Amino acid sequence: MKNHICLITMLINMKSPKLSIIIPVYNVEEYIGRCLDSIYNQGIDESFYETIIVNDGTLDNSVSVIEPYVDKYINCRLVNQMNQGLSMARNNGFEHANGDYVWFVDSDDWLAERSINIVLEYISEGRYNLIASNLIYSYDDESNNYIERKTDNDVIITAADYMLNYCIGASQRYIINRDLMIKNNLRFYPGILHEDGEFGPRLLCAAGRVLLTHHILYKYYQRGEGSIMGSWKLRNTQNSLIVYQRDIELLQNIEDKQLKDSVEYGALAVLLFAFPRCHVKNIAEIEELYQHYKCKIRKISWRLIFSTIPFKKKMRVAISFVNPMLWLCINDWLNRKNMINNRILK
Repeated sequence: MKNHICLITMLINMKSPKLSIIIPVYNVEEYIGRCLDSIYNQGIDESFYETIIVNDGTLDNSVSVIEPYVDKYINCRLVNQMNQGLSMARNNGFEHANGDYVWFVDSDDWLAERSINIVLEYISEGRYNLIASNLIYSYDDESNNYIERKTDNDVIITAADYMLNYCIGASQRYIINRDLMIKNNLRFYPGILHEDGEFGPRLLCAAGRVLLTHHILYKYYQRGEGSIMGSWKLRNTQNSLIVYQRDIELLQNIEDKQLKDSVEYGALAVLLFAFPRCHVKNIAEIEELYQHYKCKIRKISWRLIFSTIPFKKKMRVAISFVNPMLWLCINDWLNRKNMINNRILK
């Protein structure tokens, strides 16, 4: 009886972690050690955070790399599941999370120095449901590394402004209040590519506002096997159209005009993204879908010309109304310019 009372007292006195780091794993034995080292080399008290690693039925030796960390660190857990894809691995990890906030980290990426400490400081303030960081895009050739966007100071901005002016993809950029996800039933859409594009707008609408930190918390690894566009398949287009449709459905539940226009602008960007101009010309099925959706692109573009979005955005929308392929060409040019301008010089 005495032992039972001691056990109950110990459990009551145990502190819940402030942060849950959720890492899906599938065939990443080459990278997962670097990811975990970036977490545990920060020297943070293990009671303040937990690491939940979800083995999504990996076929390589990733688990053998992970097991020593699970043995060594009391706050490190391994959850096993049959292969169900990234979305379900994240969702499953979330169900096991106990932290006040969650951070979805990909197994081939890594955290910047002191990032956990910085995040815990923000969490301790208790003022933010959603914290966002710009990313460092990291390549094997470090001379190509660049910062997504330079931010000099912390800024709190509305969800509408964030969606219009900052990247919303790559969910790794967000540190999210767990209660916000629970109350709004926010989960990743299963079985699709580009799941972050579907998750981001719903998350931002639920949060209402975002703290954008000037700290760079996350290093987003760009693998050498080629870009998304280089490996684009019909499934990429089909799944992007699912994301677009989910954005359109989201519009039905938004009353704020500015937020609604911002979500619709994002939906248009997703719809255009679904049709890379080189693949529209070279893959017949994608060209056929493009011809089907071309009318929708023009209708949305026309509405947005008379919306609350900023003038510069309206100019881009006008271009997409006249020629969607020209819009994509300009967007590619702007992205390349951003990479060059924000390159990290050694």
